[in-house]
Amino acid sequence: MLKMVGNELIKMFSGKRMYVFIAVSLLYVIVTLVSTKNMMENMGTIKENIPANLNLPPVPEIALNGFSASTITLDGISSFLLVVYIIVLAASSITDEYRDGTLKLPLLQGMKRNSVILSKLIALSFIIVFFLVFNFIVSIASGSYLFGLGEQFMLQHPSYGKVELSILEGIGVLLQMNGATFLFLLAVTAVVMYVSIKMNSTANAIGIGVGLLLAMNIIGSLGLSLNSYFIFGYTKFHEKILNHDGVLLGVGILVLHFSIFLALSLYDFKRKDLVH
Repeated sequence: MLKMVGNELIKMFSGKRMYVFIAVSLLYVIVTLVSTKNMMENMGTIKENIPANLNLPPVPEIALNGFSASTITLDGISSFLLVVYIIVLAASSITDEYRDGTLKLPLLQGMKRNSVILSKLIALSFIIVFFLVFNFIVSIASGSYLFGLGEQFMLQHPSYGKVELSILEGIGVLLQMNGATFLFLLAVTAVVMYVSIKMNSTANAIGIGVGLLLAMNIIGSLGLSLNSYFIFGYTKFHEKILNHDGVLLGVGILVLHFSIFLALSLYDFKRKDLVH
């Protein structure tokens, strides 16, 4: 199993797609933090240019430092950028190999079908962790340069409210937020792998995966009462961590979704005809 996981990681890191995404992620973090700093510096001008007779809600106050910078970038990483990349990887790891006829090679070497799926899932889990750590390190480095490191975890943002914690408490919260994001992405990975097993085309699998993501974001933004019981209610699970809003329920729902779609993937892969 470990050798299969290693082979999957080598395949995922050997392509240009991985390094393009690393560059895109780096650019996203820098652009997000630079634009946030620019908005903070021009907040007074923005308020002055809003006509009083429009009766618009007040412009939200934003403040952060190096320790809290990754909470800003984590939003785009978790709800769009990284999740799209994971959809592409998860879909292509099944359908590309099926198309090329290499999906059956491990089976010819005596590996069980369950091991093939689990090795791909574990490798994708490592990729998720890699990019979450990458975002964490780059955000703290960039945030410290742009906003200063500060003597505590300090954050004021419309999505989180006003938060002031000690450095250790702040790091603990960041770890929990990244853990919540990991659970959501892992559940999405299981869903996409199941879809990919049902498909023979990479384009179709990716299209359905991205379509599901868009649907999750749209449905999740409606604030329906049933959101808390389905995966689409947790596209921004990291925000619930900082706001202490239904965390245990969220963990349970995401683990349940992951378990269901993993079981379906293992069942369908056992029945899939790999000779074509």
